[in-house]
Amino acid sequence: MPLYVHHDMVAVPSTIKPKSPPKLEDSLHWLASVISANRTLTLPTGVFKIGKSSLNLPTGDKCPKNPQGGEGTCTLIKDCPEVFTLLTDFDTYKQYFCPVQNKFAGVCCPKKKTS
Repeated sequence: MPLYVHHDMVAVPSTIKPKSPPKLEDSLHWLASVISANRTLTLPTGVFKIGKSSLNLPTGDKCPKNPQGGEGTCTLIKDCPEVFTLLTDFDTYKQYFCPVQNKFAGVCCPKKKTS
């Protein structure tokens, strides 16, 4: 059902666009300068997809060091917001990069605490 906005006493239909999910680049500003048009990252070990915001993959393998120190689990970047503030640039990210399913760019994410 369209909403109507009254403009000069004439009812005009108004369309409201659904808010799109935030892009990863909104949280990791450096990403915009290194991501390709087809949303891939080129790293020393190959080219990896970022993964859409709707992509849900199981966590990957264990990794030796996450940005908070200690062991972690290889996870899609978007699924590990707790390290965003520590990933200050591409060089820092590369230190914690790990591939997810050998085709997606991941990050060594601190293990989730279970209750």
